[in-house]
Amino acid sequence: MGYFLGGTAVLELARSGKKREGFPAFHGELGLPEGQDYSKVIGEYLILHSITDGMAPFSQLAEGLESAGVAAQLLYWSAARLDRIR
Repeated sequence: MGYFLGGTAVLELARSGKKREGFPAFHGELGLPEGQDYSKVIGEYLILHSITDGMAPFSQLAEGLESAGVAAQLLYWSAARLDRIR
């Protein structure tokens, strides 16, 4: 499990083909690095993310997982921005 950069590491670990029951990632980078895809994923994803994060568009992840047939649970929040936390 990882948060932010750790979330990115979890997603890359899954794409590397490492066998785990699941890959929980909180607010990781959702874009695919060049040359990577979801074809080697063994296990399920649990992705928790802000839908409004412009640096890591949620649509990139959803599209890639769906086209690869990877089991995933995607939970997202709207208006989840650090500048709104008081």
